[in-house]
Amino acid sequence: SAADFDENLIGLVQLDGDFRDYVAPSHATQVFSSDDAERRRHFFDSLSFETTLEEELLEQMRTSESSAKVIEAGELIIGHIDETGYLSTGLDNIAATNFYDIEILKKALALIQKFEPAGMGAIDLRECLLIQLRLKGDEEKLAYKLVDKYLDDLSKNKIPYISRALNISSLNIYEAWEEIKNLQPRPGLSISSGNIQFVQAEVTVSKENGQFEIVVNRDYIPKIGISDHYMQLLESPDVSSEIKQYLREKIMNGKQLMKSLDQRQSTIEKITYVLLDKQIDFFEDGEDFLRPLTMGEVADIIGVHETTVSRAIANKYIETPHGLMPMRKFFSTGFKTEEGELLSTNSIKYKIQAMIAEEESAKPLSDQKLCDLLKVDGLEVARRTVAKYREELEIPSSHLRKSHN
Repeated sequence: SAADFDENLIGLVQLDGDFRDYVAPSHATQVFSSDDAERRRHFFDSLSFETTLEEELLEQMRTSESSAKVIEAGELIIGHIDETGYLSTGLDNIAATNFYDIEILKKALALIQKFEPAGMGAIDLRECLLIQLRLKGDEEKLAYKLVDKYLDDLSKNKIPYISRALNISSLNIYEAWEEIKNLQPRPGLSISSGNIQFVQAEVTVSKENGQFEIVVNRDYIPKIGISDHYMQLLESPDVSSEIKQYLREKIMNGKQLMKSLDQRQSTIEKITYVLLDKQIDFFEDGEDFLRPLTMGEVADIIGVHETTVSRAIANKYIETPHGLMPMRKFFSTGFKTEEGELLSTNSIKYKIQAMIAEEESAKPLSDQKLCDLLKVDGLEVARRTVAKYREELEIPSSHLRKSHN
């Protein structure tokens, strides 16, 4: 009857409201404190409101009208984009270390470079600024030409030289330069900028009595269960079949969430054991001893897909004997020497930093000279890659270093 329908509808609305807080005591043997309630609130609030650059890019990728192959390749590339929005390694490296079709990767990267915030997936500052100008439709403007051909000269304030080279007035160059300065050199930082975020270690690796131990932090994971109240309603003869069906669906969803949380913790623990095995030199001696390691390698060892590893470590931190570190820092494609030795990007940065520290102040080493010196050590590293690593180390160009000495 209409009255029964109305009563059932009211019951469904009430149950829906109640079930949104279904993370309630499920059995009398489980004791939940006020601290547990606070952890539940913090956990679900953080799931809802803390958006990272990686999550933002993944959302845009997964809602794009692209093939499954391009989306999967895009997820892999996004795993190599740092918090500033730059691609931390070249597509050739990603293709070689993950056995991916380079053409599919190129399609995925081209798509990512159309995402917001503008400037994503660039390998260096020049490409980052060019992407932003392209998205604004400014490819025919002077600003685009200046970034493309004269960015280094602009940084050295060589306006007269550029003016002569292009046969245009210095005023026009200054106006274009003002446009360029309005672009974002580190566009990824615009996501959640201004928010102070406190990080907590997902897992701790410590050395006790000469042995490394791994402890997964479960304190912030809420204790959840299915409320006995809803289980009793399923058995009640006074509850309509429609409401019982609704309850079964919600209980199934709740059980699936509990299973997902357990799997998530288990995956992180397995990943950490692999990191401890593969990066044992780091845990023993520090950051300079990180070796190249890909997510694909770890995925093969623990028997999951590479994107599962990427999602599991996203924005997760690990407490180590050498401090708190993002888990993503343990992964890099690295470089191979002529002798076949693998060196991580961190090792390359350390070499660059050491060479600059020993340079003559009157003759600072250019990026090309640094490339040449690395080549002497058997390392083929592109000049723009050296420039990128130097910038990440916050070391000025050779021109500016000379002017400061």
